[in-house]
Amino acid sequence: MKCLTCKHLDLKSNDKMARLGFGKCKLDKEAWRYVSFRFERVCKTLEPVTDAVAKKRTDWASQK
Repeated sequence: MKCLTCKHLDLKSNDKMARLGFGKCKLDKEAWRYVSFRFERVCKTLEPVTDAVAKKRTDWASQK
């Protein structure tokens, strides 16, 4: 799975980091830590977004 398809990913709080391929996990308490939304990972807290949101995010990320 990729964080790009998870409800916990926040791409709007720091648009500069998002343009570089990183987002903030809303469950992570560390303010300084960002996750690569392109990296394949295993996560126990994954909550998938809807297919429409996933497509919109994937299309946006492919332009970066």
